[in-house]
Amino acid sequence: MPVTMSDKHTAHVKSEMSQVSASPTGNPQDLSTAALVKEIGVEVSHLAHKQVELAMTEVKADLKREAAAAAGLSVATIFGFVALNLLFVTAALALASWMPAWAAGLIVAGVTLVIALAIGLTAWNKRVVDPLARTRRTIKEDVRWSREKLA
Repeated sequence: MPVTMSDKHTAHVKSEMSQVSASPTGNPQDLSTAALVKEIGVEVSHLAHKQVELAMTEVKADLKREAAAAAGLSVATIFGFVALNLLFVTAALALASWMPAWAAGLIVAGVTLVIALAIGLTAWNKRVVDPLARTRRTIKEDVRWSREKLA
């Protein structure tokens, strides 16, 4: 399996984290409680910064892969539409051997239109009518609960 940019970055972050754990005096027992708390705060801050940096690197790599996949799927979709159009033309040409070409074209176009309408109406009925309903309901419940507790 090839090593990705995020794998290299993860290894780099881990090596830096192992270097951070050493205290400035070399022995954590030599530090006062306040100095230890300060050292822990610095290390937590450094770790959080490195985690955010790692997440950003990983998101950028994932977005590049998704963009490439979307581009490929877009091209495949275009070719699929072209192939479907050619199938409809072929169906009209096949019907044209039994009837006038204009009638065959109208029949194929009519059937295609009925299929498109059926798919469109089905999709229209599946649309989101009340967006974020669960989230809004939860927020309203949280606000109501908070008001009851504060009252």
